[in-house]
Amino acid sequence: MQLEGSYQFQAPRAAVWDALMNPDVLAQALPGGEQMERVGDNEYRAVMNVRVGPVQGKF
Repeated sequence: MQLEGSYQFQAPRAAVWDALMNPDVLAQALPGGEQMERVGDNEYRAVMNVRVGPVQGKF
């Protein structure tokens, strides 16, 4: 998956990092993110709702 863009948080860096390490928060931060669960040290399983033109699906 390749995502682009930027967002500036008005919070301490450590607080933002801790929040993004929470799978529920991370799912909400990703476009189309619906659900995310941690399955390993650096591995997550996610449900994403993706729309490309008239085609939409959950992956």
